[in-house]
Amino acid sequence: MIFKEYSLEGKTAIVTGAGRGIGKGIALTLAEAGANITLATRTVEQLENTAKEIRKLGRRALVVPTDVIEKKHDRKPERDDLDASCIYRWPGWV
Repeated sequence: MIFKEYSLEGKTAIVTGAGRGIGKGIALTLAEAGANITLATRTVEQLENTAKEIRKLGRRALVVPTDVIEKKHDRKPERDDLDASCIYRWPGWV
């Protein structure tokens, strides 16, 4: 149960490492508090599993395969990119 004072209703959170472990726990907790979640990690399958759990909570989940450490990675996450992606898929989301 989330107290009204701690509600994240109408907010969007970006969680890296959201496919498993602490990152997944954080993503689910934020979703339980009312936030929609942008999920980022290297393993798409793990992200999709977390996204399914978030959607079961009635929240939106956007999967963004990302490697935040690898400088040469094609999909380096940047705030503007993630915001644009969320807005494109769900207008008024961010």
